[in-house]
Amino acid sequence: MIRRALLVATLLGIAAAPPPAAAQADTTARDTSGARVRDTTPPDTIPHYLAAFAPALPAGPLPHGTRYTFDADSLRFSDATTLADLLLHVPGVYIARGGAYGAPEVALYGGRGPPGIEVYWDGVPYLPLGRDSGFLDLARVSLAPLERVDVIVLPATLRVYLTTSRQRSTVPTSSVRIETGDLSVADYRGTFARRWRSGMGLALAADWNAINDDAATSTTAFNSVDLWLKGEYIPGGRLGISYEVLSSTWDRSARVGVVDRWRFKRQDGLLRVFAGARADGLGPRFEAALLRTSISRDTAIPGRSGALAQVAARQTWRRASLAVTGRFSDFLPRSSVEVEGGWTPVPRLTLAADGRIARYAGRRTGRRAHASGGLSLPLGFSLHGDVASMRDATAPALATGGTQWALDASRFRDGISTRSAAAATSSRRGTRGSRRRSSRGSGACTRAACSPCAGSSRWSRGVAAWAACIATRSATWCRCRSRAPRSSRTTCRCRSRASPRSGWCATATSSAAAMSTA
Repeated sequence: MIRRALLVATLLGIAAAPPPAAAQADTTARDTSGARVRDTTPPDTIPHYLAAFAPALPAGPLPHGTRYTFDADSLRFSDATTLADLLLHVPGVYIARGGAYGAPEVALYGGRGPPGIEVYWDGVPYLPLGRDSGFLDLARVSLAPLERVDVIVLPATLRVYLTTSRQRSTVPTSSVRIETGDLSVADYRGTFARRWRSGMGLALAADWNAINDDAATSTTAFNSVDLWLKGEYIPGGRLGISYEVLSSTWDRSARVGVVDRWRFKRQDGLLRVFAGARADGLGPRFEAALLRTSISRDTAIPGRSGALAQVAARQTWRRASLAVTGRFSDFLPRSSVEVEGGWTPVPRLTLAADGRIARYAGRRTGRRAHASGGLSLPLGFSLHGDVASMRDATAPALATGGTQWALDASRFRDGISTRSAAAATSSRRGTRGSRRRSSRGSGACTRAACSPCAGSSRWSRGVAAWAACIATRSATWCRCRSRAPRSSRTTCRCRSRASPRSGWCATATSSAAAMSTA
């Protein structure tokens, strides 16, 4: 009985027990802290303006009225195709053209010949290699990569500063230009520039020009291709480096009895660096440049190349600046040192000056100096004047040649510009042209005026050297100069060309007797 009761109680307990709990699903959210979530924030499209190379211009400030500036809009919307077309907008410039587009174009200013025009590409002289080694052919200077052109006007000299494109915004820029005209003139130009926030920059330009033959004139078929590429790295406004390459190819067709075929290629490579104390341009600043220029494919002359190194130091204040530049080249001039500066001592008054000493082949030395001043007046008027003196080579690109002395002055008043000049040319290839100068004027000093030097006991070499001068006109040269405006006595100096530093003699003679002897 007891066993039966225990068995029944156990069965009843099992029947009364609740059923086992069922498995439940885990409702905890998944951990997404480590998962990659797509960033839906739009990119920063605000343009950033970065530092760029400063325009390679003379140390300023400069007086009002001494500079003509053609900015990007002037270059883009003007009818100028070549640099010569642009310089026609400068008063006093005359362009000698050899025909229509594609023919040589030479700029003449102040009656100075080749020294009357100086062209600088990003602050470095544009070397006249090839057939244009005497005069620079401005028709071959492309305007496609230029951002601005500054023309500094001196009494008898133009200094043209070409500044290439300087991209400052991080927004890429591009442009396309198509031009056409008579004789199937065609011009296709494209540019592109971009800067990154890191300071890297890239710019390029391509320009293709062509014109058909014109049987009624001397114009023959011509085409040219100009390619320009520049890369730069300017992490801030105090350091920077850039390298640019300009390649130009020209091809002019021939015509029997008129012109021969002309093929030509020029390539320029320019490396520039700078370091400054401040990003705004004030304070000390050092610049260096290395230029390599080569020509090839010419149908008349063999290929050649030239190199130029340039070092400059600048100090810029808020109202003044000073710069010293040294250049060394295997072309001409061999070396040169330039000093230039500007100052605004008081408001409305600006003073500027510059000077240069250059050395050429054949033991020639050139010197020049220029000073200018300007005064700003109410209602936009101004007064300015300048004076320039030079004794320099007439054709710097030639290995031999004479020197030219000139003194020029100009003044601007009440809207009228007046220029005066006095110049004389001499040559050391033979007997140097003797000159007699005094405050009364200038005139020729005859050979008889210097003859007493030959018999002077102060120079034993004088007799032999003077005899050689009379016979060959190449051994010596002499100079006669009046001591005073009211004196009739003239000092004669003779110097041996073989030994220019020794053997000076000075003998006094009557200028009236010298003139009567002549």
